[in-house]
Amino acid sequence: MGDVGQARETAGAVLKVNPDDVAALTVMALADETEDRWRQAAQYWTRINDISANPEAVARRDALKAMHPTEVGVTAFFEGSSGVDEQYGLRAGGAWRALDGPEWTALLETRQAEAGQVVLLDGAVSPVSLHRQRIDIGAADTMSFGRLSLNVTAAQNGAGVRASYGRTTPWGKFEMFAAANEPYWLFSAGLANEARTDYVGASAAFYTKTLGARLAVRQSNYGVEEDDSIARSTRATAGMDVSLSDQPNSLRLSYVLDAEYFDRIDKRSGIGGALYTPMPFTNREVHSFGVYQDFGDKAKTFATIGAGYRDDRYGSNGTFASFSGELPLDRDVRLGVRLEYSEISTRGLNENSYSFGEAYVRRVF
Repeated sequence: MGDVGQARETAGAVLKVNPDDVAALTVMALADETEDRWRQAAQYWTRINDISANPEAVARRDALKAMHPTEVGVTAFFEGSSGVDEQYGLRAGGAWRALDGPEWTALLETRQAEAGQVVLLDGAVSPVSLHRQRIDIGAADTMSFGRLSLNVTAAQNGAGVRASYGRTTPWGKFEMFAAANEPYWLFSAGLANEARTDYVGASAAFYTKTLGARLAVRQSNYGVEEDDSIARSTRATAGMDVSLSDQPNSLRLSYVLDAEYFDRIDKRSGIGGALYTPMPFTNREVHSFGVYQDFGDKAKTFATIGAGYRDDRYGSNGTFASFSGELPLDRDVRLGVRLEYSEISTRGLNENSYSFGEAYVRRVF
C-alpha cells in the first residue's frame, strides 16, 4: 500500500523467527523492486525458488535480469546545424551488471568537429576541423539508503569526475548530482577552446500510468584552458507527458522546457585589444510542444514518431519531427535508430535548423 518501510519492518521480524518464510521473503522482494534495488530483489526471488520451487519467482528474477542486462554496443552519431557547426563520430561501450556486485560501465568516444567560424582563445576567428576522444568509466550500486554512482572522464583537456545520489520511491525518483572539470562538448567551439564545466544540481520525477512529470535544476560554472571560470549559469529542464488512455501505445502529449540563464559571462582581450567571449554563451528558454505515437512492443520491434512546435523566448521558433525505433537482429542483438530535425536549435544560438541522429547495435547477455 506504499509504506515500504513498514513492510520491511514487518517482514524482517518474521524472518528473524523463520528465515525461510516464503511470504516474508516475497514482501522483501517486492519492497526491493519498488525501490529499484533489482539485484537484491532478484536474489530474494532466487531464494524463494530454492525453498518452494516456484516458477513465478524464477520468472520475476529473469524479468529483472532482462531489464538490467549486461550489454555492449556501438553507436554512430551526428549533430549540429548546417553552416554553423557539425559533429559526428562513434561511441563504443558496455555495462556489466552482476547479481553479486555493483554495476560497471565503460565508454570510449571519438568525434570529428567542423565549424566555419570559431573564436579561438587568442581572439582570432578561424574555421576549425579537429578530432577529439573521450573515455568514461563508472560504477554504481543501489543500497538500502539509495543509489550511488561515480564516473571518471578523461579527454584531451584533462580528467573530470561526476557523482550522484538517487532514490526510487512509490511515486517516482529524485537525484542529487555534481561534477568537476567535465569536458564540455556541446559546441565545436567548445572543442576548439578545450572547455570544461563544474556543476551541482538535483532532479525529480513523478509518474502514473497516464502521467509523467520531471524537473531538474543545476548551477554550472564554465572554464577554458587556464581560466577556471568564464561564465556561470542556472539551467532548468522540465517536462510533462500525458497519455490519452492507460492502454499500451496510447497517443501521448508532451511539453518540455529547456532553459539556461547566465548571470555572468566574462570577456577576454584578444588581437588588437578587442574584447570577445571565449564561448558562444547566450540565454535560452526553449518551449517544446509535441505529440507522440508508439507502435509495436518494446520487448520486440517498436517505433515512436513525434512532431511538434518549439519556441525560444530569446530567439526563433519553428516545428520539429522525430523518429526512434528498435528491432531484433536475433535473440540477443538489437539494432536501433534515433533521428530528429528541428527548424530551430535548442542550443540558443538562433540557428536556422538543428539535426540529430544516431544508429546503434547492442548485444545483451
